[in-house]
Amino acid sequence: AADAADAADAAETQTADLTLREGDEVKEGQLLFELDSDVYEAALASAKGELEVLEARKKRLENVKARAEKLRPSGAISDEDYDEALFELQECEAEIAIAKAEIQKAQINVDYTKIYAPIDGYLCDSEISIGNLVQANGTPLVRIVKVDPIFIFINIDEATVQRLKKIADERKAANPDAMIVPEIEFRLSDDDSFVHRARIDYMTPTLEQGSGTRFIRAVCKNPKTASGARLFQPGMTAHIRIRITEEYDAILVPEETLGTNQSTRFVYVLDEKNMPEMRTVEPGPLQEDNMRVIRKGLAKDERIVRDNLLRVRLDRPVDPIPEENAPASPVSEPSGDAMKGETK
Repeated sequence: AADAADAADAAETQTADLTLREGDEVKEGQLLFELDSDVYEAALASAKGELEVLEARKKRLENVKARAEKLRPSGAISDEDYDEALFELQECEAEIAIAKAEIQKAQINVDYTKIYAPIDGYLCDSEISIGNLVQANGTPLVRIVKVDPIFIFINIDEATVQRLKKIADERKAANPDAMIVPEIEFRLSDDDSFVHRARIDYMTPTLEQGSGTRFIRAVCKNPKTASGARLFQPGMTAHIRIRITEEYDAILVPEETLGTNQSTRFVYVLDEKNMPEMRTVEPGPLQEDNMRVIRKGLAKDERIVRDNLLRVRLDRPVDPIPEENAPASPVSEPSGDAMKGETK
């Protein structure tokens, strides 16, 4: 999920009331728990009473100091008595400052008996029930998982990272105001195509030494559906595709028409006499309809063998069964084959 937070208590007392249950959706600032506050309310009242006593004492000492100031010029009061009256007043003022701090501390303890949601999200992992003793700075009372927006975590290989950086630099050079970070497209297990979008917002600065991959995080809005549920849930897996070019016309061939000869890929191309030729091609990314982009090696109007590749002989003509010729389709090149990602 995009965020998670633990709701804990800073005071030690008993649970008096639980306003929500696990699985409930909460808003930031919403009351979650109410703890027994009797002890802390009493401490607050005591601190306020102590302050009232000190305020009364201060008034008396201010009167004593005022009389001492009037008597001092005539010598009716010694310097020692005057200093004592002054010091007692200053001491009382310091005690008042301490008492105010104690009131503030007691008020904080009272406030801590009401636990509010620090973020929007869903309640999970509740550890208490009514009557349980809650200790200060102990086990978190509940965990809140934020699900809107939601994060998608991806690991991509070093070559793809370098391609993304190159494209970002080219976009920035061409248009300083352009969005240089590409969006990702993803689909869930029950989706037929890459219908969802997310924005990359973080990439680790270093590669993982063991796997040679880099961690990428993307953020996606997760509003409620018509039924009131969220479309994405924490822990889901998704197939990820990163769009790194604009749409363009490309030669597409069915994936099953490609053969492999050691490290190269090839197709069988038919000439005017239906004689097959093994043509080395440079394949591009695989599209979601199992059609493979051919970057080099094949022209638009050439015919290729689609089925029974193992029966093709270069010295024998092929008896073709023609299919409807389809125009080149606009495609957008992803970063490579579909990758897997995970929402958290």
